[in-house]
Amino acid sequence: MQIDPFFQVPLHSHPTSRGAVELPVLLKEGDCMNAMFLCQLDRVRQQLEGTGLEPALTLGQQTLVSLVMFDFVQTSIGPYRTLVLSVPVWRESGFRPRSPWRGLFVAADHRHMGFYTLCAPSNTLASTTSGRELWGFPKKLASPTLRTEVDTLLGTLDYGPVRVATATMGYNH
Repeated sequence: MQIDPFFQVPLHSHPTSRGAVELPVLLKEGDCMNAMFLCQLDRVRQQLEGTGLEPALTLGQQTLVSLVMFDFVQTSIGPYRTLVLSVPVWRESGFRPRSPWRGLFVAADHRHMGFYTLCAPSNTLASTTSGRELWGFPKKLASPTLRTEVDTLLGTLDYGPVRVATATMGYNH
């Protein structure tokens, strides 16, 4: 059997509380869905207290929030699904562009904005533990799904028996 050259990148073992994880995690095949929506500005500011960051993309008393669902089919740590809820942010003090919305389309090395991850539930211990302990993401074990239903991409998030999020998007394959 021939080994896929993609997975021949040298890996290095890093310890976690659940055992060693081989890094870098190689992500070869998967699907994703990104939904952006507006959320109450004061609630997002509460989530950012103490970080030195504030929401960057606002409209009146609302701010943009991003929800991305991933279904990683083929990776170096096995298949897993994760959801990432993040908010575009910048430092509380410092440079502010005249048009923060334009910052979404500026090259990364010229950008003054980043995305702060508010939560990132995942469905495997390997992705949850490595994300939390090695990269500092707010990972929790949960049951995110991402699948195609006829001509619709359907993403869900369950914590135990409780459905906490559902997202849909038109889809052409």
